[in-house]
Amino acid sequence: MAQAYYKVLQKLQHTPLVVGRSEQGCQNFRDQTGVEVASCGLELFLKSQPDCVTFAIVALNVVDLYPSCLALLHYGVKHILLEKPGALYQWQLNNLRQLAEQKQAKVLIGYNRRLYACVQHTKQQLEADGGVLSFYFEMTEWSHQIVQTSHPDEVKARWLTALASLCRSDDWERCGRVWSFIQLSGQLAIRLGNWPSAGRWALEISSEQRCFQFMPLEQVQQQLRGSVSWQSVALDVAIDTEFKAGLYAQVVAFLAQDLEHFCDLTTQIQRMQWYEQMAGYEKSQQEII
Repeated sequence: MAQAYYKVLQKLQHTPLVVGRSEQGCQNFRDQTGVEVASCGLELFLKSQPDCVTFAIVALNVVDLYPSCLALLHYGVKHILLEKPGALYQWQLNNLRQLAEQKQAKVLIGYNRRLYACVQHTKQQLEADGGVLSFYFEMTEWSHQIVQTSHPDEVKARWLTALASLCRSDDWERCGRVWSFIQLSGQLAIRLGNWPSAGRWALEISSEQRCFQFMPLEQVQQQLRGSVSWQSVALDVAIDTEFKAGLYAQVVAFLAQDLEHFCDLTTQIQRMQWYEQMAGYEKSQQEII
């Protein structure tokens, strides 16, 4: 992900200072970008007392997001783009919010899918159609493959937290790794996840005029009212093709502090409560910042 961010910043004619952790990872970054990397890790780097920057992007694995963001806030960085989900635990997000308020800093959690060209087009079209009437969202992870990955056990044990940020619910039922969600008010909403079985990520959103289908999520088709056929939607996806989809627009919005495209810490804390309840996760002991 760091390389994807660097590619965007380079296009925007910004030269970031890159700090890595493992020598192997840093060498891979050098080989791919030709840019030198401070491979001492963020903690040691900050101990060298470098000049404080205004903007920072934290693009690490899930378990390292929280301590790195915390360190940057303590150091005085005012604008931080934190990769999703921001942290594994609700208490970590609470700590970040508390410290950000004390430091008068802004921490934004980046979900590049929000800025896919197909997502932005669909949002505009749905508004023109009069709004959303209903949607169906399937979030299925192949649990038999997840257990074999190199992710830390702590991350595997909280996989829903790490990946479920596209999912919201007001009412839900849980049984093992099978979830169903039915919204009680507003639009008709059905959300489903059946991890022990077959499935995929898929989304369908309906207005009075049409139904949009994202399957895969990076692409959109539409079905017009009165038709049973699905039509491709013609979009300018040059930017999403040249760069990791949604990332270019996300970085531009972050540097401009265009906040509407981001999830703030307060919102993420509220959602984390749902995710922990949905999955039945036990709360870990809170650490004092």
